[in-house]
This record gives sequence, structure tokens and C-alpha cells, in this order.
Amino acid sequence: MSPPQQQQRSVAELLEHLHLESSQPPDERFAWLHRHSQHTQHPLVQFEFSKTHLTLRIVPKRLRRTGDRGRKSASHEKAPSTGSSSSSSEEGEKPRDPIFMKLQWDEVLGAHLQMACGQPLCRRSIVPRRVYMLALYACPSEGLMTNGSQQHHHHLHHHKDDLPTKRRLREWTFRFYGDEIERVTQLHHALNKWADPRRDSLEEIHTQALFKPDEAISGPQRKFRVLIDPSEGAGWSLRKYEQFVAPMFRVANIETTLEITADVERIREIAKQLPLNHFECVAVAGGDNYLHEFIQGLMARPDWKQAIRQPLGILPIDSGSANGLAASVAHHGHENLDLVNSAFTLVKGRPQDLDITS
Repeated sequence: MSPPQQQQRSVAELLEHLHLESSQPPDERFAWLHRHSQHTQHPLVQFEFSKTHLTLRIVPKRLRRTGDRGRKSASHEKAPSTGSSSSSSEEGEKPRDPIFMKLQWDEVLGAHLQMACGQPLCRRSIVPRRVYMLALYACPSEGLMTNGSQQHHHHLHHHKDDLPTKRRLREWTFRFYGDEIERVTQLHHALNKWADPRRDSLEEIHTQALFKPDEAISGPQRKFRVLIDPSEGAGWSLRKYEQFVAPMFRVANIETTLEITADVERIREIAKQLPLNHFECVAVAGGDNYLHEFIQGLMARPDWKQAIRQPLGILPIDSGSANGLAASVAHHGHENLDLVNSAFTLVKGRPQDLDITS
């Protein structure tokens, strides 16, 4: 029998002893690492947190407990050192396991617990030996990951400096059993907290105590007000929003209040009645004129000096000449001008001052 598992007191200790089985093969951006590898297409992975990156490493067989090799998720204990260990192990250095995936925290949107069928997980219906899923969502660039051992960082996104970054929403799922729900919930909370752009960038995972069972996912719920111009994009604005933008807001744990209107007076009225400090962002899915009318409503308020500080975002339904402001924002952030990149900027970006009069 294996010795009883030691009680973890911090998230870092929990991550060190938690392995989940991936439902997908290793990220294609790291294909050069796995070309001659004997690892399974659905390996056990371990999550590593740093200030800037989330790294998932493939768990080598030497660190897996014998009784857990057939399980879909497993805990492990460090294997004792032997005389055949490498020199780095003898010196006390941790061997570097193959990378399954590596993401910048600026690319990670959030994580969700799901049933095996993909539906949201209800904690009250957990069955110990049933399989569940942890889904991780990110919006990385489509550039390749290269072996930059001669550079300051080991792995960098490779794309031409004169080309904007093109992104797409990605999902990875990891299997676990119901009897591990408490530990996986801790990982779930940690992923959402570190993916939140409001997090202190200097915070260390080693100082993070275990989350309370009833603790919120990542602090106060983020709230966006979304206004959609139904006439934009040849009348396909709502469908494009639901296809490209709404899923990103959902996986990033953002609550949205949606309104569809093309009435100029209604747009201004919404701006005049907008409660300040309630919405983290007002996202306008329309052209420059649509946003201009909303700003006119803010400027007509008695408290316009405070109201004009409300963070605004623009979602370009199409890339025509009526989206000059969206093009400028995308160019400033070195992002591609499309809905996915624009939604990503709203989810992960921070408010910046913008001169809209000169």
C-alpha cells in the first residue's frame, strides 16, 4: 500500500501532486519536441504557474504511482533518487519534463468545470468514480513556438514584426474522477484568478493559500455592457457577435448585459442613464458613428467629467472604412483587425486614454 497522501496547505503544493489526463495530444506548437517521443497522445500533465506563464508538462512514467497508471487522473510522490540518476538530479535540480503546452497568462481566458458531455458541472451531483472535465480556454497567437535556446526566453512566439498578431479561441480539456473534485476545484480557482487581468502581476503562486470552498471564481464578477448595431455588417452583426464574441466573454467569466438598437436617441439615452463604476467596459459592436453617438450621450450628462472616464471598447463587425477607430486600436496593440482579436483585447486589456477629438 502506498503511504497516505500528505495534506496540502497551499495551491503550489497541490499543483505539485495533481496530474490530469489530457483529452488532446500535445500542442502542435511544440510538435518539434514530441516528434521522436514515446509519450501517449493523451498524456498525464502537471500544471506549473509562474508570474508570466502557465506551463503544462508531461508527467514521466518514473513519477507515476503504479496503482494509478490506469486512472484518468492521478496523484504522485517523487521517486527516490538512485545511483543511475543524472548529474543534475544529484545536484538537487529538478529534471525538466517535456512540455505539453506553454501559454502566457496574457493569453489565458479562464477555466470551467464540466460534465463529460460538456455541460456545466453541478457540484451537488458529483459521483466519485464518474469522469468529469476541466476545460482550459486561451486565445494564443497562431504563430509557431520555436526553440530559442540562444535567446533570453526558451520559447517565443514566432511571427514577423511587421505583421499583426492573429488569434483564435482554443480549448483544452482534462479528465478527472469525481473523488478528486476538491483538488481540481482548487486548480480551477487558481487558473481563473491568474487569468484575470485585474490580478497583481507580482503575486506568486507559492504564497497563495488554498481557496475556501465557497470562494468566488476570481473576485468580483466582471460585467460588460454590450450594444449592438443591427444594421452593421449587412445585418449579420448579432449573429457574428454570438459566433465570435459571446463565447469569449463566457469562458472569461464575464457577465454581459446586451441590447440591440439602431435608434440614435436610444443610444444616447443609454449613455445618459449608465450607472458609473458598475460596468468594467461598455462594448460597442458597430462603426465609428455608433460609438460617437454613445460618447455624445456621456458628454450630455451633468457628471460628464466622470462619465467620460467610463472604459469603452469597440467590436468591428466588418473591416470597412466605418471602423477607423477600431483599426487604430488594433494597430496600437499590434492585433489583427477582426472580432476575435478585438474581443480578446477587451477581455485581457487594460483601459488606456485615447484622444478622440484630434
